[in-house]
Amino acid sequence: MFYHRTGVTDRYRIRVPSSVRASILGEGMIGGGVFCKVYYDHVETNFSTSAIRSVDVNGIFLHSINDTFALGISTFGRSSTKVYYLSIIHLATQVVVWTANRNQPVQISDLLYFDPSGNVTLQNSQGLGVWSTDTQGGSWLQLQETGNLVVLDKGNRTLWQSFENPSDTLLSGQKFLPGMKLIANKGSSDFSQGSYSMSMQERDLLLWVEFQPLPQGYWSMSKDVETTLLDPSGSVAYAQIQDSSKSLSLCTEDGSAVSSITLDSYEGPTLRRATIAPDGNLQMFYYSGSVWNLALVAVRDRCNLPESCGPYGFCSNNGQCSCPLGTDRANASDSSKGCIPQLSSTTRCADNLTVNSSSISLMPIGNVNYFANAFTQAGVNVSNLDSCLKACTNDCLCTALFFQNDTGSCFVWQQLGTMKTENNAQHLGFLKVNRNAMPTSRTRHGDPNNSRTTIIISVLIVGVTVILIIGLLVGAWWYHRRRVTKAANLAARAAEDEELMEIPGLPTRFTYRELEDATNEFSKKLGSGGFGSVYEGVLTDKRKIAVKRLESVGQGKKEFWAEVAIIGSIHHVHLVRLLGFCAEGTKRLLVYEFMANGSLDKVLFTKEGQDNKNEGMVLDWATRMSICLGTAQGLAYLHEDCRERIIHCDIKPENILLDEKFRAKVSDFGLAKLMDPEQSEVFTNLRGTRGYLAPEWLMSYAISDKSDVYSFGMVLLELISGRKNFDPNETSEKWYTPIYAWRLMENKRRPGLLADPRLEGSANEEQVSLLMRIALWCIQDEVALRPSMKTVVKMLEGIVEVPNPPSSPTMAVRLHGRKYDTSSSKDSLFHSGEMSAVPLSAPR
Repeated sequence: MFYHRTGVTDRYRIRVPSSVRASILGEGMIGGGVFCKVYYDHVETNFSTSAIRSVDVNGIFLHSINDTFALGISTFGRSSTKVYYLSIIHLATQVVVWTANRNQPVQISDLLYFDPSGNVTLQNSQGLGVWSTDTQGGSWLQLQETGNLVVLDKGNRTLWQSFENPSDTLLSGQKFLPGMKLIANKGSSDFSQGSYSMSMQERDLLLWVEFQPLPQGYWSMSKDVETTLLDPSGSVAYAQIQDSSKSLSLCTEDGSAVSSITLDSYEGPTLRRATIAPDGNLQMFYYSGSVWNLALVAVRDRCNLPESCGPYGFCSNNGQCSCPLGTDRANASDSSKGCIPQLSSTTRCADNLTVNSSSISLMPIGNVNYFANAFTQAGVNVSNLDSCLKACTNDCLCTALFFQNDTGSCFVWQQLGTMKTENNAQHLGFLKVNRNAMPTSRTRHGDPNNSRTTIIISVLIVGVTVILIIGLLVGAWWYHRRRVTKAANLAARAAEDEELMEIPGLPTRFTYRELEDATNEFSKKLGSGGFGSVYEGVLTDKRKIAVKRLESVGQGKKEFWAEVAIIGSIHHVHLVRLLGFCAEGTKRLLVYEFMANGSLDKVLFTKEGQDNKNEGMVLDWATRMSICLGTAQGLAYLHEDCRERIIHCDIKPENILLDEKFRAKVSDFGLAKLMDPEQSEVFTNLRGTRGYLAPEWLMSYAISDKSDVYSFGMVLLELISGRKNFDPNETSEKWYTPIYAWRLMENKRRPGLLADPRLEGSANEEQVSLLMRIALWCIQDEVALRPSMKTVVKMLEGIVEVPNPPSSPTMAVRLHGRKYDTSSSKDSLFHSGEMSAVPLSAPR
């Protein structure tokens, strides 16, 4: 036993080697009356504790031998609920990795008791056990360095271990055996068991949602495109995160991998974990740089999660929610909460499981995909669509069906999650609704004979119409051909149209004359940027638009159209939508939705004499927080959820626009750098704005999505402070905001000192501190230390803990904010002040 002084407060830690068994735990006095707190990695029988007994150390009473993990009874960040859990946490990040009493939290004075018989029990205020190890003969309760809590007998044999009773997390080296389950928490602030789980079946890992009457699968390791099959004949005994191969693997009894998914490429020893998030996604992390870095998610497309848009909802474009016909929104203000089929109580199942089929119809909802269809065998053996429809009609429990023409598969479901709408959807879907809810113009698919007759009539009408149209088109073409006198112009136009037709997904194409009329000959200029000027306009249908007239765009015609097709297909609530384009000769214009409150810089920064309707207003703190989160969500979508990964390359307040409700939308991403999904970094021409550029831009290194993360961090600091990061006229320590923020954090001074003084103290100090730490993480010199934008979103939402960053932004000072410049040339790239907000473009 030895003493180790932990600080100037005269507190001491007594460290007991694991070979020494001691039964004393608590507070004691060391010679001279010095206060002592005792920590062990184990305790003996007859030990008891509660949250209130160790309240000064957040309820923690056991540490693993190297302080990697800790065991305690605490709220673990949920102090407002006043409910307590027995949990294991990763000590450095406070991330909870195991919880005993998930569904039965206790109070601050309730006891954990290691009784003389060797059983560990968590008791409520009535003395009743809410959780127990159910062991007999236990002598030691020990927290191991792996994060495993074990009950050992006198011979050091394991009687019980937390690794065999997981909650929502699997740790490095932990064996996940058949019969075990990982079960997600209900929410980020609710530890109770949710409806999503992971289990192992035969040679596979599967994710399930606990729908009734049967669970529905939505991911399996064997079907994941990232899975590598190593031993087709191997007998799977367990699943495990193997640090040696940096993978999640299915293993044989001797530990060799049968199949695996590589998680990350981090070099060096580290911890890894897999956690089922409250939304049902399996997220895999590795520990580096004092944070848990997201390495992989099982379900890449959010629309493939069971309830991304709630029950019966439609999900499209990786997260946009809507409701199908025949349903009502479950929540009028939030379509992500799901939809409710229009079925009255009289048409639902009664106790005798019968229903009057004449009062119901099957509403066709078009071609959709449903996540569970890929993980189940066809539920009904039928020969055609009519038989599938009849099977659902005659089953009062059926609420929806899906039929696949190619295979004849019929899927009948009694509880339905979110459906996915996409161009290559495989299944024809139907919802059971009241007959009076059916649109009168639609075919009543509940009646097979009526359906067959309608199809025949429709085919005849369409056939005659097509023949007439073809005849008219042929006649018009010959008439037009005879009128054309300039064959060269006709050939050029045909070539251009042919080229355009090769590119799918183009948005509306406008003529130059149409946009000239819409903008009143480009008379009202909204602003200008690196690629051109923006003008206000109004279309013939009275929609207000913003038209960007491009200048110095280097692409050829086909490349320009290809990029327009990609950007035109992107729809996200925090990205300015591209409505159309114009490409006539050298004239190239982009048509965007109009944003009523202009760009963020005009509202955030005070400029004397500026012509701005928002001049003099001050953004309140809640709006600034909303702008932070919205901008981060838009960038995360560009980086990870688009068909083509997009690096924006020029994140700054001028490119963050605000709608009529001051919601943030990222703009000017249309001609940014496109990346293939498999690319992690790329070389490109220097572009962007000095003061927001990541160091790798100016040092001729490859750029990545982390370059946007750096720019976002610089914008975040400006949102907090309400002024530009670099101020050459400032004589105080606030001359360069990144360094000022770092000093506030390092010296533990009030983060509110960084906040915009115009807020007059109304900024939330905790949120200012959070945003300041996130910003400093984002502008780390080391690219690998910067979080991804998806992680930034989770930080802003409070899902991911944000510790203090490891280093100050020294490179930022050298490249962007040197207060004293020895260069005599004002054209120097490193000249401070004059170039802090100058758009740059140069070959790299």
